[in-house]
Amino acid sequence: MSRDNKFKWGLGFMGHLFISVIFFVGVAHADDFAARVKAGKQALSSTEGQQYESSWGEVIQKILTACIPVGSTNPANIGCFTFIADVSVSGSVSSVEVEPSNAVSRCFAQHFGNARLPKPPMTLMKGKMLPVADDIEITP
Repeated sequence: MSRDNKFKWGLGFMGHLFISVIFFVGVAHADDFAARVKAGKQALSSTEGQQYESSWGEVIQKILTACIPVGSTNPANIGCFTFIADVSVSGSVSSVEVEPSNAVSRCFAQHFGNARLPKPPMTLMKGKMLPVADDIEITP
């Protein structure tokens, strides 16, 4: 085998190794996202959780208005995404993630991550942070 063939094999092997690593990282992220979504939706599933989520209506509306022009029928602005985040005892939002990732969902994540929500009810808190998750559907 010539030296050139060994080098090409080495690059191919490293390429396969890189692809395998990316695949497993992606699977781990998907599992983590799914687990966070489950915890966030469960935290908001009670009557008290639903009332707390309803208290964000104005905040969510301002964020969506900032991300999508009012009356937009552009297909890029229409669809569904899921968000997850953590809310502190004071109402600060952090660790926002969205799937699928597109211009609208990333804009939402950026604005939601800077939002201040009402303080969550202490009965919902399981620690220092309250996980929250929901699906956003944007229609024309």
